[in-house]
Amino acid sequence: MANPQRENGHIDLSNEIADNLMKIRIPGEERQIFDCIMRQTWGYLKLKNGKPYKDKNGLWVKKIWDKISISRFENLTGLKRRTVQRAIKGLLNKNLIDKKADSFICKYCIQKDWEKWKPSAKKRIVYNYRQKCPTTIDKKADETIDKKAEHKRKERKYTKENIQCIFSFWKEILNHPKSLLDPGRKIKIGARLKEGYTVKQCKQAILGCKASAYHMGANHNGKNGIGVKYDSIDLIFKKGDKLEQFIGYYEQEKNEESKEEVA
Repeated sequence: MANPQRENGHIDLSNEIADNLMKIRIPGEERQIFDCIMRQTWGYLKLKNGKPYKDKNGLWVKKIWDKISISRFENLTGLKRRTVQRAIKGLLNKNLIDKKADSFICKYCIQKDWEKWKPSAKKRIVYNYRQKCPTTIDKKADETIDKKAEHKRKERKYTKENIQCIFSFWKEILNHPKSLLDPGRKIKIGARLKEGYTVKQCKQAILGCKASAYHMGANHNGKNGIGVKYDSIDLIFKKGDKLEQFIGYYEQEKNEESKEEVA
C-alpha cells in the first residue's frame, strides 16, 4: 500500500514555477523526461565534502544539475531510446531544460526562468480517410486546413446559388413554372459551371434556345405534323459543346437585330 511521506524525500517546487507549468502544454513523453530531470535534480540534496548542507537561510541546498545517461532515462521512464532522445530535443527547443555536453554523459537541469519557455503549438487529431488512421496536425496546419475548408464551403455555396439562379431563369424564359430543380438538373448545370462557363453564358444559352425556331417547335417531328419543343434544361446543359451551340444561336440573333437597326 502506497504511503508517501514528506520526510522520506520531496521536491521543492516554487508556486511561481507550478503556476506557469499549468499554463504550458508539454506533450506526454516530454513531460515524462521533464519530471525525470526535476526528480533527479530538485529531488536530491546537493553534497559538499560528501555531505548535504544548508544555505545561509538554513534551508537544505538542492541539486541544480545532474548527469543522466540515456539508459538512465530509459530505466526511470520506461520509454524507448529514440523516444527519449526525441523528447529531450523537444524540451530543449521549448527552453524548458538546459543541457551541458562537457563529458560522455550529459548534464541536465530545469530552466527556472519560465519567461524563456516557448509553448508548443496546439494540436488536434483528425481522421485521415486515405490512410484510415488518426493523424496529428499542428496549429498552423490546422489553420490552413480550416481556411481551405472555408474556401470550399464558399465555393460550394457560390455554385449552389448560381445553379438556382440559372434554373429560375430557364423556368421564366422558356415557360416551365412547375418544373423542379432535381439532382439530375443540378449536376448538369453544376458541371458546366465547374468547366468554367459563366452564369452570363449559361443565360445566353437559354436565350439562344428560345431564339431557335427549330427548338421552339418549328419542326415536323411530332404526330400529325405538330412540332416538338426541344427546350429541356438537360439538353441545353448536356455538354459544353451543346451549351456553346445554343450560345451561338443567341449571338446570331443579336447580330441580326444589329443589322436591322443599321438598315
